[in-house]
Amino acid sequence: TGQVAICGDGSLRHWQLANRIWHDGCVPHSFFAIWACEKGGRGSCARALLSRDIHRLPTEDIPTSTDHLVPEAVKELADALPCVESTVFTGRYPVAELQYLDAALPVEVKLTAYSPFVPLCSADSALPVIFFSFRVRNRVARAVEASLLASLQNFVGWDGISPIHGQSHPGYGGNVNSVVRLADATCVLMTNCRVAEDDPRWGEVILAALAREAFADPAWQDLSSLWAQFGLSGKLHSREASEPSAPGQTWNAALAVPIALEPGEGKELTFAYA
Repeated sequence: TGQVAICGDGSLRHWQLANRIWHDGCVPHSFFAIWACEKGGRGSCARALLSRDIHRLPTEDIPTSTDHLVPEAVKELADALPCVESTVFTGRYPVAELQYLDAALPVEVKLTAYSPFVPLCSADSALPVIFFSFRVRNRVARAVEASLLASLQNFVGWDGISPIHGQSHPGYGGNVNSVVRLADATCVLMTNCRVAEDDPRWGEVILAALAREAFADPAWQDLSSLWAQFGLSGKLHSREASEPSAPGQTWNAALAVPIALEPGEGKELTFAYA
């Protein structure tokens, strides 16, 4: 079913989801973020759930691995957005845990990420889905309004190997994102109407928030515009669907889920890539 790796800085790397094995695959504009504001406080704070710490470390050539190399798309994202001060990563197979540390945030943020792993049941263990379960806790004396954001690029049509430049790739074009609202989830279904079903690049991708109420932007293109909206209010310019993308282009999708927290209160919110 392929894989995506979550790394110690909070970035998503090693995208091997297009029926091709290529360790250096990278899908840009796929990340998480948080916005928080104390009621009666001095203003809001928004952070990409990503740390720049390891991006500053010197690199060396390792003949057998490229795991230590940070993709340029990740560096560009970290340079463009305000990031958390640091991250703490704990790996206990099959679960990855991340803690995001930033003194400016009035909340604590922790992530538990995993794919289904059911001993003695290969069918359930092979389900092509990743769950990102965030725990947000109010650590101040005032009530806090918060919002968690998940972003994912529609990569249907990508060959899994050649680089994606922003939202541009020769395999893109005809990409469509549609918002689907269920009883307990908000999803963006990603397809490509110009890729035949017998093509190895064909498929469907879903970005989901396991929450009834969510702001959805299925077709954002400009990172600064997305952040200007989310960073100001924790909201998105909601719409329900995109048009088919132009040849060589695709769409990014984002979901933002609001959370209200009393002092000391914690809540859990789960996103999924499938």
